Amino acid sequence: MTIHQARSQLVNDFDNVLLLARGGSLAYTGFTSEMLPYFSRQGFDCPTSTNPADFVLDLITVDLQEQSKETATRERVQHIIQSWKQEIPRSDDTQTTQTIASPAELNSLKREQNPFWIVFPLLLQRSIINIKRNMEIIMARTMQVIGYGIIVALFFAPLKNNYEAIQSRMVRCIYHPSSPRHHSTFIPSQLSR
Repeated sequence: MTIHQARSQLVNDFDNVLLLARGGSLAYTGFTSEMLPYFSRQGFDCPTSTNPADFVLDLITVDLQEQSKETATRERVQHIIQSWKQEIPRSDDTQTTQTIASPAELNSLKREQNPFWIVFPLLLQRSIINIKRNMEIIMARTMQVIGYGIIVALFFAPLKNNYEAIQSRMVRCIYHPSSPRHHSTFIPSQLSR
């Protein structure tokens, strides 16, 4: 299960945490119980009244509001990333990010759109699975359409093909049945029969 930002009561229930800084750089991965002590060793102590999830997300986020804050937070995040790389050296780490990506740089990482013949079967399969999971909703929608069709059929069924019926049909299509003008149109013609 993946949760972006957990409540403080839930953070302690997680076994493992993976923190990624902007650009996908690894800032921490490991046991939740060891996360705050690790950041304390780095010089970032979590205040007792602060949600640990908020605290670590603030640590690895670059503040883009002001230039001075942006520079300071980029340096802090870069320090956290480098500290984690030194904490757990990996020889197979071939993809390293030297700088933290800005939003403009992240837009350049967009992937190309897949062709129709690949996307359509996948979306069709997902839709079928979704329909199977929500049979009650599908039945309710189907019955709604059928019920509406019956109401419309009963509304127009008594109409004939003479002049009055055509005029009545037009009035029924244009005006809502509960409008006073509609009743004034129908009542005299029905009383004269």
